[in-house]
Amino acid sequence: MQLAVHSSIDRIDPQQWNVLAGEAHPFMRHEFLAALEHTRCVGAERGWQPCPITLSDAHGLAAAAAVFLKDNSFGEFVFDFAWAEAYARHGLEYYPKLTLAVPFTPATGPRLLVRAGLDRRALAAQVLEALDALARERGCSSVHALFLDDLDREVCAGSGWLLRRDCQFHWRNRGYQSFEQYL
Repeated sequence: MQLAVHSSIDRIDPQQWNVLAGEAHPFMRHEFLAALEHTRCVGAERGWQPCPITLSDAHGLAAAAAVFLKDNSFGEFVFDFAWAEAYARHGLEYYPKLTLAVPFTPATGPRLLVRAGLDRRALAAQVLEALDALARERGCSSVHALFLDDLDREVCAGSGWLLRRDCQFHWRNRGYQSFEQYL
């Protein structure tokens, strides 16, 4: 397997990425991630510096993850400002940190993408190892993986990562035709 850390999603073949991402989770598709970059919703100036990771074999992309180098906690829908404050009180730097996520999107789904037919757990664990190494290389305080599906949570736990208990609120329309009717 060949590991690569990219400076942009545009450096990765869209078709190969989308084979890994599939159709069920549109926020992980190449087009969505590229749109965030092209419209400057993400970028170093926004505190979301793209650094997607890929693992390739003789057949192309085998595994990938949308990863961002963060210098703030905005747009994550996870409120870790108290952690940043605690670090500061102890003279430590909380930022930068690596974040495995879909920016501005609190939608649960796969974050460790693996080509069908391959061992998802094993390759996802390799991606996590690469994230740990990248965090050390870039001087990051930590790696955060946000809104993971159950299998990715299991892989993270199996790799010794700490799991945070999250609370998400979901609104379901019970047939309301208008906001006034809802009220």
